[in-house]
Amino acid sequence: MPEAVAKAMIAGRSTDVAAPLDYVEKRQALSRAILARLAAKYGAAIIDPLPTICSHGHCNAVRNGLPIYKDADHITATHGKEPELSVYPFAIDDSSVAGDAHPLNI
Repeated sequence: MPEAVAKAMIAGRSTDVAAPLDYVEKRQALSRAILARLAAKYGAAIIDPLPTICSHGHCNAVRNGLPIYKDADHITATHGKEPELSVYPFAIDDSSVAGDAHPLNI
């Protein structure tokens, strides 16, 4: 995805290159089902970034002039730390969470 965004920016075209939400949901269905089972089994929290990236059936590829994704599936560290995304609160500051209580420990 970053390559498509860069090419669009260089060509002066729209950076609206992200897939529609329904496509993303279908593409991620198996992974989400596996994660849900693992989270239930181990008592882990699932932190879903899609509500902060997608709305009204559309997902964004760019925010504040920068690509949101570093590849086809992973958001950049820059966007993961932005307050308006707030999808990874423990990755930003996990100093108050100890040991097994951390929601990302499986």
